[in-house]
Amino acid sequence: MESLGVSTNNDTDEAAVIKFMDAYRKTISIENGKITAGFPFTDEVSNLKDNFNIAFRRLQNLLRSLQGDKEKYSMYNETFLSYLREGIIEEAKDNSNRVATFYLPHR
Repeated sequence: MESLGVSTNNDTDEAAVIKFMDAYRKTISIENGKITAGFPFTDEVSNLKDNFNIAFRRLQNLLRSLQGDKEKYSMYNETFLSYLREGIIEEAKDNSNRVATFYLPHR
């Protein structure tokens, strides 16, 4: 099992989780009233690629699937607008001047 990367030692697993959580907590901060955090499990963020097209395609597919159900589409739209008003989400601005931007695609 261990040769596959699966540990059978619960003490080691628990210690690894605690070590990860301690390191991850250090990446969490509040900037301009917004909570920011690092990418978990990614040490080399600079190697990640901009995922706008993936996130946008996922949104388009979701909207296409909601077209057949007007009630569900309306509920989804109202939830999005509510999140926007409450500052939970924000409009993605043009990022042409940035090196890379990462979007949180939803399902």
